[in-house]
Amino acid sequence: LGLLNIFEPSTVICAQCQIEPDGSYGAKSNAPVVVEFNYELEYEPDQLPEISTHVIPALEKSFNKALLSTLFPKDCKEDIAIDSFNALGIGTMPDDAMLNLTCAPIVSSTSTCAVVSSALTVYVKSTTKKSKIHIQKAVISALKDGMKEKKFILAISMKRITFYEKVSDNCSSYTPDAKCSIINRVRDPFLQQLRERKTLLYVLIAFPFLFFFILMVWCYSWKSCCYY
Repeated sequence: LGLLNIFEPSTVICAQCQIEPDGSYGAKSNAPVVVEFNYELEYEPDQLPEISTHVIPALEKSFNKALLSTLFPKDCKEDIAIDSFNALGIGTMPDDAMLNLTCAPIVSSTSTCAVVSSALTVYVKSTTKKSKIHIQKAVISALKDGMKEKKFILAISMKRITFYEKVSDNCSSYTPDAKCSIINRVRDPFLQQLRERKTLLYVLIAFPFLFFFILMVWCYSWKSCCYY
């Protein structure tokens, strides 16, 4: 039907780079890097088909298509570019799904807003912890930029697609509330690992002081015991 044409990704990055009908590009490998993120989708419910079976799969393909010039610069950029990712391919798996979270319509009072849990897989020649973080950070950054530039608005009934930066169960960075302006806690793998590293650093710094305090208490108790 005509709906398939409406949801066909319209942003052409380069002529020689085209994704497959399933949204994949290139080859798979034994070194997959999964990138997870959430986004808000504001839309007119009366003008769109079923979200899960039409809109979300179309957006998955559009995300991957927009990432081609970032992940495959030698193949998908007209100017001379350096490939720092060693990517072989990209796929739409794992499946995306709507979350049981609320977000407020901003563009139109008649629209509906949904939060979608999304993920994609980048296949590389080999991976290290450092290279994995590098890829995840680049993908998240490119998708954020694409959403800000409205590259993923595939139909006029789509009012807004924005990166969902969760602060609490009832608050996102787009919720009109002052507390929502604090650091986001979206399911961003790069930010998660960065926070984990900071937590480990704090533990390592605090451990010597804690050990010294326990030792002093033990010594004091031992001396008191022996004195009496």
